[in-house]
Amino acid sequence: MQAIWNRLRRKAGQGSERGMALVFTLLGLLLLSMLAASLMFVTSAGSFASMSFKSQMQASFAANTGVQAALDWFRTYYVPNWLDSSTGIASTGSNYLLTVQPPTYGGNAVTLGGSANFPSSDVASSFVAFSTSPNNQITMGNTTGSYTMTASLMAHDRYKKMDNTDVISERWMVNVTGTVAGPLGNSTVRETAVIERVYLPLFNDAIRGKCNVSLGGNIGTDSYFSESGAYGGGNKFTGADAQASIGSNALIQASGASATINGNAYWGSSSGSCTGGESIAHDTIVLGQIIEAPGVPFPPILPDFSDTTGASTDDCTGNPTVLRYNTTNLSGYNQNSSSAPPTGHYRKCSVNSKDVDLCVPARSGTTAAYFFFNTMDTGGNATLFLVKETSPGVCPASPVAADRCSATNQCMPSRVYVNQALTLNGNGGIMGAVDPRYMSFFYSGTDPAVYTGNSDFYATVYAPFATVQIKGTAGLYGSITALNVDDQGTGDVHYDLSLQNTWGTASPFRIINQTRDVF
Repeated sequence: MQAIWNRLRRKAGQGSERGMALVFTLLGLLLLSMLAASLMFVTSAGSFASMSFKSQMQASFAANTGVQAALDWFRTYYVPNWLDSSTGIASTGSNYLLTVQPPTYGGNAVTLGGSANFPSSDVASSFVAFSTSPNNQITMGNTTGSYTMTASLMAHDRYKKMDNTDVISERWMVNVTGTVAGPLGNSTVRETAVIERVYLPLFNDAIRGKCNVSLGGNIGTDSYFSESGAYGGGNKFTGADAQASIGSNALIQASGASATINGNAYWGSSSGSCTGGESIAHDTIVLGQIIEAPGVPFPPILPDFSDTTGASTDDCTGNPTVLRYNTTNLSGYNQNSSSAPPTGHYRKCSVNSKDVDLCVPARSGTTAAYFFFNTMDTGGNATLFLVKETSPGVCPASPVAADRCSATNQCMPSRVYVNQALTLNGNGGIMGAVDPRYMSFFYSGTDPAVYTGNSDFYATVYAPFATVQIKGTAGLYGSITALNVDDQGTGDVHYDLSLQNTWGTASPFRIINQTRDVF
């Protein structure tokens, strides 16, 4: 009996051990299954994340493609609406209201794309065409993305180009949404870009050279606003932020005696055959910063003229000499034309100890009076004045002080074109109604243009092919922009800040800022 019992106990023990082994085996299989499932889940999640990231990147590429398409459209197809209902300029159709910023049209924001609000339906339709099928489709491998875009006008300003026609500066905010189908739905990325066309004034510095600016004399700079009145007192600005800067697309150097530049000094790495660099005693001369900066454009002189005939005839023999912009002093040529005179209609103006009065009409908008000469040479005690017509087409025979242009006796600005030789000497002066915007010299010659006067000079000088030599002792009110500027004088340049809105060019539209949102 005992033997049977022991045998049963042994069998029971054996069964328990086998049962426990079975349990552990099942638990092991369960654990392995869970690990396998986890690995499968992690792998699957990684795959989905990878595909999602890929589709997001593709959506980003689609949005960026839309931004570039918008930039291309603004550069290639866009025609700005320059009409302004607040000024009463003649127009066809409705105009912007520019007395508010951003400008409005019909009382609402100016927009393109979607529910566009823009004066020209053709322009609005052209913008929409860039963001609708098939133009907005982008193929990336086996995936096709698309984009939609809208734009809103942030700023609109109008200036004058070299030929006195309008040039528009605008800033637009463009919103582009790129979309690509992803594993868990569509991936969407929005790019917001600010696209701007910048106005580049011709006279943006007190002194600007394309190749070399050399300050060897005792010249300094400061600034004022001629549109606010005469220079001095509260209308005189000094210090690092006075904006009376000097600059060169290449080399800039200062080796003269004590001088103060109330602004910055800009230099470039090179300009054509000119080697760039700078050599300035920063602590004693420049109150602002010395900065390596991209060169500024030097636009062509408009109108272009190169005829040299007729130079033997002197138009400045009278005492005083009165030259009217629209009379027969140039063999019948109407000087009110913005185009160059025909062959044989150029003369010279040589003055010594006499006054020369450029007679122009009363000021009318932004219209300018044009004078063309082969050579201009003022010497002795000669002074060049602007005087106003006594009546339309009639100039004073012997102008007096009351006839001269001034803030209270406003005249049409004068533009004097000289194509061979320009010399401004003597103890007289260049009096552009004490406002440099009234008188501008555009010199297209290659021989040096020389200023050695000892009386104040109110004008601007643009000589893109020549060196302007400054040898005088008097103040120069305005700005000088030339191929080279060589200072050997002792007078200062009082930069007119009002010139920053007068005559220049506009850059192509460009992206100045871009941000991204991922949805």
